[in-house]
Amino acid sequence: MRRVRPQGSPIDYSRLTLTPEEGFVLSRVDSPTTTRDLVALTGLEEERIDAIVDKLSGLGVIETEGGSLGSQPVASVAPASTPAPPRESVRPDEEEPLPSETSEDDLLEASDDPEPADDDEQQVQERNYRKIYEDRFRAMGTDDRVAYAVTAQGPELMALCLDPDPRVIFALVKNPLFGFDQARYVAVWHRSPQGLDHVAADAAMLRDKQVERRLLRNPQVSEPLLHRILMPKRLGEVYKTCIDRDVLERTRQKARTVLHRRWASAQPEERVELLLSTEGRCLVLLTNCTIDARAVQILCGRSSFTTMFITSMARFPAAPPPLLAHLAKQPIVKRNPLLRRMIQAHKNTPGDAKRSL
Repeated sequence: MRRVRPQGSPIDYSRLTLTPEEGFVLSRVDSPTTTRDLVALTGLEEERIDAIVDKLSGLGVIETEGGSLGSQPVASVAPASTPAPPRESVRPDEEEPLPSETSEDDLLEASDDPEPADDDEQQVQERNYRKIYEDRFRAMGTDDRVAYAVTAQGPELMALCLDPDPRVIFALVKNPLFGFDQARYVAVWHRSPQGLDHVAADAAMLRDKQVERRLLRNPQVSEPLLHRILMPKRLGEVYKTCIDRDVLERTRQKARTVLHRRWASAQPEERVELLLSTEGRCLVLLTNCTIDARAVQILCGRSSFTTMFITSMARFPAAPPPLLAHLAKQPIVKRNPLLRRMIQAHKNTPGDAKRSL
């Protein structure tokens, strides 16, 4: 599977000599996608998509990365962890290094319910469903596909989940055999907001973790559906979506709006839970938000904090004065000149706390 994205510079289409089939594939590459998605979107065979992508890449109208369709999906694999060397003690007069800014990949915590890994059998089934759709349903009129979808069974039912027309998805949902397997397939492959919204209208389907995850990663998820998925969740779950690299950037941006709304309505204890579990890293996404008095009271009742939490709070423009004063008293701050300077330099640090450092 290869990742495909449009060429950044403007394209002079008048100089291109493309077949209707090649032009159709190019029209589907309006945002970063994968060759597997192009197979589902166009109904063409994998080999044909591979050849067209090679030609479009050679013409300079798209950019690709990764291997061929037959290769393993592109992924970043972290090296096996090795024991960290013992840390040398730091004298009070020495500067202990502060944690640096971390990327979103570093911030994302492991999911409690990971997506099942694709195996060879699953990929073979997907190819079979696409072949069934291409051979049996591609030439059908929309009305005929809609009528067939209500009573389809077995592999044909799964194949119709690849249909790009939302009316077919509406009919599939009426099929008494339509279940979680079909909903998960629609959630990952369907490319119309109307079809996705119709599947998610069933509360039981939307509660399924795999359906939910695949909807969030679908580039056509609508903003109202995104709000339906995220608003009932705890702050920590919303935050994970905001930094999930498998979610498109525009979806992450919308999720950050939900994070602000959830922060405003959350209980103080839930806010403290998010601050502590992320060591304050979440504050980067909480611009123009404030920390309420009850949350400050809970944090001031703690006797220890990590260096990362103190650094994050010292970088947060809206850090509350009582919390900064409490952090200034911490031994880890008093023995670290860099932390002391950051707390002293913050505009909200009370004068007494500055003089005590």
